[in-house]
Amino acid sequence: MKSIKSIKSMKSLHKSILAILLALVFAVGLTACGAKVEPSTEPTTSSKATTTQETPTSAEIPVNGALEPSTTADPSATTSETASTESTTEGTTVVVTDANGKEVTTVAVPGTTFAPTRPTTTSLAATKPTKPSAKTPDAMNKTELVEYFNKVANAVRTGKPAMTCVSVNEIVETEAKGLPTSLVTSIVNQFMDGKPVTTTVGKGADNWELFLAKEVSFASKLRVDDVTGTNVSKSGSNWVITLSVKNQTNPTTGDNNAYGRVFDFLTPQGLLDELGSTVKNSPENITLNYNSGKVTLTVTPDGKVLKSVSDFKCDAFAPQSKVAVFTLDITAHQHSHVECNLTW
Repeated sequence: MKSIKSIKSMKSLHKSILAILLALVFAVGLTACGAKVEPSTEPTTSSKATTTQETPTSAEIPVNGALEPSTTADPSATTSETASTESTTEGTTVVVTDANGKEVTTVAVPGTTFAPTRPTTTSLAATKPTKPSAKTPDAMNKTELVEYFNKVANAVRTGKPAMTCVSVNEIVETEAKGLPTSLVTSIVNQFMDGKPVTTTVGKGADNWELFLAKEVSFASKLRVDDVTGTNVSKSGSNWVITLSVKNQTNPTTGDNNAYGRVFDFLTPQGLLDELGSTVKNSPENITLNYNSGKVTLTVTPDGKVLKSVSDFKCDAFAPQSKVAVFTLDITAHQHSHVECNLTW
């Protein structure tokens, strides 16, 4: 009996212990169920934590310990960058731009955010090349200078400024076999005596009989191969342009030869018309060698001609010319000079 009671007592003790353990487990379970976890409203700081990238309209940037809003890139710029907002941890250093545009290094405050510094933007208008200015005559090559000369000369035809021209045609020397030179020279000088002749036209009047090429619609149509030399100089603020023209034999008026494209000169028939009945010959029998031709324009910076000078020489040979009762071989050397002053 004693052994049975002892066994029952041990069983009762085991049950008591088991009941105590179950009660403890139940109490712990109730405690866990009662402690419901609320979501945290504070941002979690982590050395690897980075927020989702987005394009902010503004972000706070730590500058020397203070916070400044970052600027938004100019939409007209050629370059731009989408800024990302990053979370920092204690001890992290960042490079940012201060209010004066200088880059500074600062230690970020834990939990603060920053926007990376955007690259400097460049405006389209700032990169647009400027239009080069027009060349001045002294910077022009031969082709450009001849074209410019023609342009400003022909503007005189259309612009019709007031003009005063002084022309001088003289016989420098005359020879004639069978007659004294002085006699032949006196005969020729009745028509080309070397005396200045002044002609004036008012503003708005045609100048085709006075200025450069005569009796044609243009004043100058010189070509590059007509010109043997060029010279450009300054007179005050104005440009002085001189073109030397190649020699010509029996040139005709019009633009089919060098002298016809810029000078007022005589053809063989024109020479006979000037001499009249005093000297008789045929145009086909007369040779006129024009040489040393130069034409000069003084031009304002805005392209208006203020003065022109035409100068050339002519060696004339007229064999079998009849002068009164004589038949002579006549050689004459002529110099022509025309100077015009223009008022716009």
